[in-house]
Formats: sequence, structure tokens, C-alpha cells
Amino acid sequence: MAKIQILVGSVGGRAGQTAKAVSYVLSYQGHQVRLNESPTPQDLLQDADEVLLVCCSTTGEGELPPLLYPLFYALDDQRVNLTGRRYGVIALGDSGYKHFAQAGYMLENALYAAGAKRVGEICTLDARKVENHPLAAAQWANAWVMELDEPQKVVSC
Repeated sequence: MAKIQILVGSVGGRAGQTAKAVSYVLSYQGHQVRLNESPTPQDLLQDADEVLLVCCSTTGEGELPPLLYPLFYALDDQRVNLTGRRYGVIALGDSGYKHFAQAGYMLENALYAAGAKRVGEICTLDARKVENHPLAAAQWANAWVMELDEPQKVVSC
């Protein structure tokens, strides 16, 4: 079973509710889950065996929730080395805005730049199309967590 830290970035509470639902599902399956609603750069380095799972909303014109800026800057400035760490992203947004789910993509890029390796596809939850974000994310997490157990695929040239 995996150790998973869910890094939450929420403004209105929807990403927090979504992260809690994912946490319940993963815990029920026997995974060790740590729900972190106030993540700091130091949290990324506490346990190298933890898989990181970002669950965040997008605010304003494609910005991160304010609590995630220190985390993002530490990753973006390459002050944190996450080589070999695995991660996933759940990005909430509204497709009626120009920068749909941009905060999730910003963190995805920053994690990748820090050397981490994404597992599975990014889960994007559109407020205009998905009525129940917690349920949709929990269903996504069921499939995502199975990919953690798959052997890493090696692609040769």
C-alpha cells in the first residue's frame, strides 16, 4: 500500500471537500493518507516515499489559491529536488474562464521541473460540467491509485 500526501489548495472550500473525499476512498483501500490543507515546501521533503497528490482550485485569472504560492515558488525556483518522487494532480476550474484549471497545470509543471514523475493523467473537474466534484475525484482516484502499483514503463529509442 502507498503512502500518499494530498496537498490541498482551496479558496471557497470545494477543493478541500474534494480532497477529503479522495482521502476517504484511498484510506478505505488501505493506503496511508495524509491530508495537508496548509502545505509548505518542507512538507514535500518530509517523507521521500510519499506519493504527492495535488488537489487545487483555480482563482481569479488563473491564479493559485494563496496558500499554495510558497509551495509553487519553492518548486518553480528549483529549491526543492523531487527527483524520483511520484505525483498526481486534481485541478478544479470553470471552463467559462480563459485559464481553465490553470493552477493545477502550474503545479504540475513545477513538480515536473523539480524532477518528480506524474502518475496517470491529470484529473480536471469543470464546474460547468461536473455536479459532484468529490464523487468524480473519488472515481478518478480509484483508477489513479492502481497505476501506482504498475511497473514503470521504459521507452527505448
